[in-house]
Amino acid sequence: MKNLKLLLWFPAVIVAQTLFAQTGAHLKLTSQQPAAGEKVNFTYDPTGTVIEGQKNIEATVFYLDNKDDPAMDIDLKPDGNFLKGELDIPPAAKAFFIKIEAGGKIDANNGKGYIYPVYKDGQPC
Repeated sequence: MKNLKLLLWFPAVIVAQTLFAQTGAHLKLTSQQPAAGEKVNFTYDPTGTVIEGQKNIEATVFYLDNKDDPAMDIDLKPDGNFLKGELDIPPAAKAFFIKIEAGGKIDANNGKGYIYPVYKDGQPC
């Protein structure tokens, strides 16, 4: 019985790690817990991604609010080998994801995407 519980627990931990881990670290937010109504800056490093070396890299943020789900273009500014951007999280947002593309290619963060929950009082909305 103990071995069965251990065998069931292991896949659950792997699934949770896969769902919530933002490994790859190509996109880093200035806030670990972005909140609704907050301005958040980020740094993006295209090194090692499918868009490395591409010109005219563009980014769009999609806010998930269970109503309108607005999208906004992000003004990316070069900073050495990095790109910096800023976004204003709407008050109704529950989560957001950032789409980064160039030359017809999209950086999907190795299939994980760049998806972030919005926090309120230290808890995801």
